[in-house]
Amino acid sequence: MAVMAGIRSPDIAPDYQNYIGWLEGVRNNNSFFDEIKDPLFVGLFLAVKELGFSDVLFFCLIAFLSLIFKYVFSRNIFDGKYCLGILFLILSRFYISHDFIQIRVGLAIGLSSVGLVFFYKARRALGSALYLAGIGMHMSVIIFSPIYIMLFFNIRHLSRRALACILLAALRI
Repeated sequence: MAVMAGIRSPDIAPDYQNYIGWLEGVRNNNSFFDEIKDPLFVGLFLAVKELGFSDVLFFCLIAFLSLIFKYVFSRNIFDGKYCLGILFLILSRFYISHDFIQIRVGLAIGLSSVGLVFFYKARRALGSALYLAGIGMHMSVIIFSPIYIMLFFNIRHLSRRALACILLAALRI
């Protein structure tokens, strides 16, 4: 599945030319710090290219990591129960839209989701690192911040009104 998502072309993935143009522009102009958006994604691309590998390998790597983190999430969400069922549900809903087309957000959501689960399960340092890596991969996962803050302050039970306020605050971020 990762190879299928990684072998991209303009005919298959509409974002392909946009990604290549953006990333090659950053690489050729040495403008990493000018492109503050999604620094981990850009940094990983630059590292892969510096090692002499192709764009295809980079996209395969991103898709592979995304699938791995979705599997880790599925395995940890109910302590190993229903792992394959949960993974199937996630992939059937998000594989085409995230792992195949919007690869940055696919990996970012996987990283952040695993980070939040690990943080909840008292692996706070690793959970925080994965959540921050998700933000570095695609800034949109910052919308998970209210959940992260609730976990950070160990807030387990909230009224419906408080939950509604948190959801509204998340939409404003």
